[in-house]
Amino acid sequence: MTGQAPPHTLSQLGDIRAEIDAIDQGIFDLLVQRSALVQDVARAKADAVDTIPLRPLREASQMARILAWCRETGIAYPDISILSIWREIIGASIAQQGGMVILTTQEGLSAARLYFGSALTYKCLPSAAEVLSTAIATGAVGVVSIDDYADWQNKRPMTGRFVARLSLVGADRFLCFGELPDEQGYDASNLNITYLLEGQVDVDQALKEKSLIRLAQNGSVSLFSGPAPVDGLKTLGSFVSFDLRDMA
Repeated sequence: MTGQAPPHTLSQLGDIRAEIDAIDQGIFDLLVQRSALVQDVARAKADAVDTIPLRPLREASQMARILAWCRETGIAYPDISILSIWREIIGASIAQQGGMVILTTQEGLSAARLYFGSALTYKCLPSAAEVLSTAIATGAVGVVSIDDYADWQNKRPMTGRFVARLSLVGADRFLCFGELPDEQGYDASNLNITYLLEGQVDVDQALKEKSLIRLAQNGSVSLFSGPAPVDGLKTLGSFVSFDLRDMA
């Protein structure tokens, strides 16, 4: 009959779907094993003094490895899908270890959820400046927009640092801030570190020579990203970022 697949084709389709179901079950079983190991990590860290279970360099290294794997295998899934699945798993693992509070503005909520996953706790505050100060006061993580630089530039806490740029398409104008311990002994030599810098550089040629990118400006003071610290500019933090639009 027209429009009806031959019986052998339907049978093959059933076999393919059965194989997919078996693979899915294997994925579920691996998630159970991973969850058990995360629970072991949580018990091992029960007496640790760290208040924020975030390891930006480790996560960046994992993201770089995932992207390299995507290139090597030629997987048909978009990079953003693979990274989003992985970030959901990381968010669920952090929740399993006691959770983490993400502070942001209403404008930053969707970007924060996209990056950190749906399992964590999110709270919106009226301003980016309040996000930064409350993050330090409560041991939370703050997410603020580069575009709100004029709001938080003069109100930034004395402690804390910027530790990540939310490296997913649609979220890369947002920065992650908190008082995190250094990742002692972690080898970041394979990662391209970007420094967040602040100060005055007024000449375009100077920007080019130092490979700086001006992200925002508030009066005579600007926010830059660059490949290394620069004399005369204050370092506000460092991170590894992946803009998937540049990697297509």
